[in-house]
Amino acid sequence: MTVFIDLIGSWFVRISMLVILLTMILNMNEALYKRTTRAGARQVMAVVDTVLYADLTNACRNIDSSGTYNANNTFSTASAGNLQFYADTSSTTAAYLVKYSRVLNSGTGLYSLYRQIGSNPSYSLGNRFSQAGFKYYDASGTETPTLSSIRRVRVQLSTFLNNLGSADSVFTTDFSVYPSHIY
Repeated sequence: MTVFIDLIGSWFVRISMLVILLTMILNMNEALYKRTTRAGARQVMAVVDTVLYADLTNACRNIDSSGTYNANNTFSTASAGNLQFYADTSSTTAAYLVKYSRVLNSGTGLYSLYRQIGSNPSYSLGNRFSQAGFKYYDASGTETPTLSSIRRVRVQLSTFLNNLGSADSVFTTDFSVYPSHIY
């Protein structure tokens, strides 16, 4: 009888160990999936951030062909969803009109962010943004709607990540750029 009880006990221990092992494997696979998805989103956001940062850093550089700064041509448009300014995007003496615009997809409720240089067609920098916006500040750090007084641009982007659960479903980046060619 004790042999029979020992056999049942050993089977119970084996099954318990298998259940624990399978649970750990499933949890580790889920954690790996979440981590990989967030790393992919971080890479995409890094590209978007780098392009925005480079363009905004060069904003208002060499406004006209003589290199003369014109205070009236700093920013052409500056709203929460649209931004236009002249910048030297090619490291030459030529300045191009750079346009950023966000477009809301009414079906998903998410934004796409577009970039256009000069008269070239616009292209998408990214989509599925739950937030894509710009804020503008003057020299004293106060938010300003006045185009000629903008000295800092704050960029706020949030992207929606599928299937990560409520706590991990949004990846956000928020940074400020001080255009180096505004006097």
